[in-house]
Formats: sequence, C-alpha cells, structure tokens
Amino acid sequence: MPEEKYDVLDELQAKSESLQTELDESITQSIELAKELNALKASSILDEQTKDLAATEVEKLKKLVEGVDFDSEDLYREKVSVIKENYFPKTPKQSPEKMLVEESGTNPSAFIDNNSSMSRYVETLSRTIKNR
Repeated sequence: MPEEKYDVLDELQAKSESLQTELDESITQSIELAKELNALKASSILDEQTKDLAATEVEKLKKLVEGVDFDSEDLYREKVSVIKENYFPKTPKQSPEKMLVEESGTNPSAFIDNNSSMSRYVETLSRTIKNR
C-alpha cells in the first residue's frame, strides 16, 4: 500500500478517537446536568410540601426523604406527601379540658345544683373554656 493511504488511515483513526472522547465528555456532562436538574426539582417539591410545617418538622422530613428516589415529579411529590401525612398527621389540637369532656361523654353542667354559688362559678369557668 502506498504511504499516502497509511496517512489517511491514521488521520481517520485519530479523528475517530477525538470524536469518541468528545462524545464521552458530552454524555458525562449530560448525565451530570440531568442529576442536578432532578435534585433541584426534588428540592422544589420538598419546599412546596413543607410550607405548612414547623422548622424542626421540615428538617425531620428532609432526613426522612433523603433515601427516596426521584423518578418523576409527580411520583416524587406523591412519595413525599405520603411520608409527610404519616409522620405529621393533620389533626386539630384540642384543649385538655375539651378532650376530657368528650372522652367522658358527660356535660359538666349536668352535675351542678343551679341554686348554689358554686354553680355560678362553674358556669363562668365553662363559658371561659368554651371561648378558648
């Protein structure tokens, strides 16, 4: 074979290696950007889900969610929501007095003699508790 053909073959091989290296770098960069984008989306969803939580609860939820994989926005949002609902349920807080009355199933004014001065005190206290 003539020497010119070897030079062309060497040039094509060098160019092929160069293009392969560039392709590998581009793929690596694309993967890194996709990971970064997913991390930002996950952070955004987590911020959205924790708006109504206290700072300590937010930190606890972030630790709980660390192991959750980000497959898609909707799936991640659903996973975070389930974890949030299980660890931080939305139950209205009641005063201990109201809880005792509800648990006992009785009305405190039913046991009071309406003619005594004590009954007036109890009525006043009952109204005060109800107004809380």
